[in-house]
Amino acid sequence: MYGHVVVEEPPAVLSLQGPLLTPQQEQEKWLCDSLETVKEVEAEMKLYIRRREQRNVWNAAAKMLAEMRTDVLAPQYYYELYLKVFDVLQVLHQFVEDEYREGCSLEEMYDVVQHTGSIVPRLYLLITVGSVAIKSGEQPAVEIMRDLVEMCKGVQHPTRGMFLRHYLLTVTKNRLPGEGGYAGSKSTEGGGGTVDETIELLLQNFKEMNWLWIRMDLKGQQRTGDQQRTQQRARRDRKELCVLVGMNIVRLAQLDGVERETYQTSILPRLLQIIVGYRESLAQQYLFEVVVQVFPDEFHLFSLEQLLAALGQLQSKVDVSAILSALLQRLGKYAELMNEGVAEAGSSTEKELLMTMFDTVKTRLDDMADATKTALQALHGGDVNTQGKDGVEGVSILSGKSKHPYMLTFFSYIKSMYSLAELALKVNPATAPQNIGLIFTGIANRLPPALEQNIMLGVGRLIIRVIECLKDPSVVLDLEGIDVLVQPLCASTRRSIALALCTACLHSPSYRISTIKLAARLFELIAPLVYDEGDVAGGSNQPEKPVQEGTTFTGETQIDEKSAEEQQLVCRVLHLLQCDDVGIQAKIMNGVRKQLTKGGPQRIVATLPTLLSMYMQLALRVMKGATVTLDPDTAEAGEEERGSGGEGKPTENVEKTKSVTTFDMEEARALCSKIFHFVHSGDGKGVLEVLAGEAPQQAFYLYLSSAATADVCELSEVIYEHFVSAFQIYEQSGVDMSEQIAMVGYAVAQLHALHSLPEETYELLATKVCQYSSKLLRKSDQSRLVALCAHLFWKKDLSQDSNNRIVECLQRALKIANHVASQQPKQQQQLFVELLNLFLHYYAGRAPGVTARHVTSLLDLAQDSLTKLKQQDDGEDNENEDEKDRSVKGETSEEVQRYYDNTIQYIRTRQGVDERWKEIGMTEGEGEAADNE
Repeated sequence: MYGHVVVEEPPAVLSLQGPLLTPQQEQEKWLCDSLETVKEVEAEMKLYIRRREQRNVWNAAAKMLAEMRTDVLAPQYYYELYLKVFDVLQVLHQFVEDEYREGCSLEEMYDVVQHTGSIVPRLYLLITVGSVAIKSGEQPAVEIMRDLVEMCKGVQHPTRGMFLRHYLLTVTKNRLPGEGGYAGSKSTEGGGGTVDETIELLLQNFKEMNWLWIRMDLKGQQRTGDQQRTQQRARRDRKELCVLVGMNIVRLAQLDGVERETYQTSILPRLLQIIVGYRESLAQQYLFEVVVQVFPDEFHLFSLEQLLAALGQLQSKVDVSAILSALLQRLGKYAELMNEGVAEAGSSTEKELLMTMFDTVKTRLDDMADATKTALQALHGGDVNTQGKDGVEGVSILSGKSKHPYMLTFFSYIKSMYSLAELALKVNPATAPQNIGLIFTGIANRLPPALEQNIMLGVGRLIIRVIECLKDPSVVLDLEGIDVLVQPLCASTRRSIALALCTACLHSPSYRISTIKLAARLFELIAPLVYDEGDVAGGSNQPEKPVQEGTTFTGETQIDEKSAEEQQLVCRVLHLLQCDDVGIQAKIMNGVRKQLTKGGPQRIVATLPTLLSMYMQLALRVMKGATVTLDPDTAEAGEEERGSGGEGKPTENVEKTKSVTTFDMEEARALCSKIFHFVHSGDGKGVLEVLAGEAPQQAFYLYLSSAATADVCELSEVIYEHFVSAFQIYEQSGVDMSEQIAMVGYAVAQLHALHSLPEETYELLATKVCQYSSKLLRKSDQSRLVALCAHLFWKKDLSQDSNNRIVECLQRALKIANHVASQQPKQQQQLFVELLNLFLHYYAGRAPGVTARHVTSLLDLAQDSLTKLKQQDDGEDNENEDEKDRSVKGETSEEVQRYYDNTIQYIRTRQGVDERWKEIGMTEGEGEAADNE
């Protein structure tokens, strides 16, 4: 029998693709390995140092420094390794100093370390020994430094070379001529070198480090893999090492023996040559900013032309505006210190440079912008050599995306002008408005046909900053070119400018807009707050917006909170329109009226009432100016005021005052009539006519208020027109019942206060109000308002026939009240008591036709109504009525009863002091009620 053969399957093989660690984990692992090696060698080296075994010390140090040869660590991890090695080298540095004090020759140690095998460890050791040699002073410091700088050229790896040279700068700090308080000399006699030689060495080291720094980017571009990601990583690594390169410039700025002439002739030209010559945008951006920050303000002032010329040679990717902003900020603060007396100008030349600084910078920026525009036009025309780039490449110079050198983007031009405007405000505030006007004009003349969003925002930010700094609105409105510059901006930017301008106006308490030119310029700039494009007065072409949270209502028009705040701001600005000349004031307001009526429904309901109040104030002002001459003591003052509002005849003496005043009163009424024509023109263009189309309820009250002002001006025709218009609104508005009561009551009050209407016209309007009162929906409201209308006929200047209508209104009100009592018994007591008090009011004032008999009759009606109401309440079956309803009715009855008792008590009190009141007959029950009270 054959057995079964079992075949085993081979084990599964796991295949791994790609690295087991992430790039960051790999970096951390390599760094950890290097640090562990350094730590081990450090312990070994310290042991040899204690034994003073010099050769073993050098070998251990070289072994440790061999870790600095790595090329796998990214700059940030290499920096951590460098810091650890630097600490160990400080121990080695102390060892070299101790050996030198014990009598060992520095020259011999210098020769020994030169035999180190690898160049990186060898140079670190040479620099360590060389720094001790410089400190000892046995040999000229400059000679040793020059030797070390030259030898460092042997390390061309960007990361290793930059850290090596940074170590050289660190260990030789304050040990070269011009450092540490040593100014050096122009000759080499008796010293370790001159300041000029130190400058040359630092510039040479700076040049080499800058080139190594730039090569990091070139090396990143040559790597395989994802090119874009690799370039981004290389650029990030470069940014992390920028401080190493900038240290050279900082050391140059810290030299003690450097004068302004040396800086202008030796340092700055070489720096600019190195920075500009390599044509690399990141290096140019950072290094130029370092130059601006580290050198004194005085140096920048005298070398401004050189700096600006170099800016024009930078790459297009460089943000020139940021560099210029930092430079101008420093110069501006320097100028402020000069103006405040904190600093003093060294010479008249320095003062002259401060005064011409604005022109110098602006001329250079304008030239750069014009050159860019010319190059762009040539590029589009095919006349510019693109230096190997594709001819159809999209080059957006205006957006700052150009890769071509020597081109100032228009956006950078705007930002640079922003900094220049701040400089103008600091250098000479007196000439700042003129200089800012030149800035605005220059920008406006160079605006491209189609503005991009960033350009519009930049221009808006510039204008807002100028408004905030100048603070004086009249100066802002007089700025040349501001209107042209604002016009092509987008609506949101113009709105922001308008808000800033309005705020500036309100922050100037004494500011007034007193000329037509300023008013026109103001409303041109704040137009986005006044009306929208295509937004007509009626708003018929605007789609209705849904009601949102935070919406307020004015009349029939809804307004969101943001728009309401903006319109409140505009209304506050309107009150700044004040001119001593009445004629000019009227023209200003007429122009404003034409602008505001374009605002659409959401705006006019807020702004037109304010404008109306200004018209009424102007009319009252005209009448006050005319009537003030009635007082002989103020005749001269009155003539001066009339002289501003129109041509008046001067008074020769007091006797002629009356005739002149009569003439002036007629002229004043004529002028007031013209003013009210703008309020209500009859053709639908008046302020109230436009407002009535959007907010009729609001217009009703304003018509009556305007009529009251016209009454002061003795314009009867205007009064009648306004009341008729208000009545038309009332008839067509269709408001609810409670609002109808309020409107009729307000009409009664305003009509009763009039004094200038002829009696016939007055009675016509009063009769109309009485009709409105009698047509209200509820009888109780009819009764109250008809009784209130009796006030309309209780005036001294009315005829007897009109006075007789007082009783007619009261009797009609009582008749309506009786009808109410029959339909709604629960309301009879309160209504009768109210009418009783109204009758008592007329009786106390001795109103024509109101007698004690009327009061006595109403007392009887009120008492009978109260008695019947109590009997009815006692007889009703309230078992099914809940406790809450009984409580409410009880409280109402108690209030009415208390009101009635107080009225009876008042009558009894008056009867005790006035025989006339004793004619009012009171029943025994009424007297007892009063006594109980």
